[in-house]
Amino acid sequence: MSKAENPRPFFRPAVPPSEPGRWSPLPSLNAPLAALYPILKARADQGDAPAACRLSAELHWCTRVQEAIDFEVSANRIKVQKRLDPDGHCSGVSASHRRQAIGYARQAALAGSLSAIEAYVGGDLMSADIEAAADYVAEYADEAPRLAEAGLQAGSRRILDRYMMATADSGGLDWFSRAVGSNLRPSRRAMIWLLAMRVSPETAPELMVPGDPNPAIRKVGFIFDLPIDSVQALNVVVADWQQMWFSEAGRAHSGQAEGTRSFAARPENEPRPDFNRDCSERYIEAPLSRPAIVWPEVRTL
Repeated sequence: MSKAENPRPFFRPAVPPSEPGRWSPLPSLNAPLAALYPILKARADQGDAPAACRLSAELHWCTRVQEAIDFEVSANRIKVQKRLDPDGHCSGVSASHRRQAIGYARQAALAGSLSAIEAYVGGDLMSADIEAAADYVAEYADEAPRLAEAGLQAGSRRILDRYMMATADSGGLDWFSRAVGSNLRPSRRAMIWLLAMRVSPETAPELMVPGDPNPAIRKVGFIFDLPIDSVQALNVVVADWQQMWFSEAGRAHSGQAEGTRSFAARPENEPRPDFNRDCSERYIEAPLSRPAIVWPEVRTL
């Protein structure tokens, strides 16, 4: 069927998740993906969210392996393949199979996998396959902002980092900035910066102004054109968010925890991750149905 006959040839509708109690343990990490593919696909197509997550993570990993191999000149490709895929884990996985990574990540994200939410919302998989991503533009534009808020409330630092990137360049070309940029008014941008400073102070060292009695508040107000009393009011709310979403007590209450980031690992620098752990843990119940974040509005200068 041609593109004209099927305008979205790479789009795969997400299968509603089955009950978590029906999710079986994921198969061995050491089995080659070509052998695992039909098993994981069959389970994912029946609504097994961890299987969808694992399949997507595996396909994305092998896409990056193949990209690194293809980037090399022909004479070096066998050497690079042996270095990046010494056990032949990705051998026999076709390009058409690898293109399914976005669809299965989206399915796992909608089922509440925080790891899949981070990958889908962050645009990692979309950027890895622009042609396939084009078939998910409408769904992504609708789902990414809502999934991002659910992930932020679950204490995801990767989602917070994506918000920071969006505030730094609201007109950027990355997927997430385009999805949320129009909703990030100055007060929301200021709150993201204030939250990032509390959660990951190293992300905004330029806010520390020597000699200022309240350096962060003043600098955030200056950057986003907000009066200091408005920023102070926002900072009170942000302090509550940090305790509820990112503190040890907050994560324990929500059942979340910081873990590895399978989708973000790069074959050039890291061994193949523990996909099973990342895809079996850190789930949010019905993420699209969670209450939206209430972003306070304050007066501007």
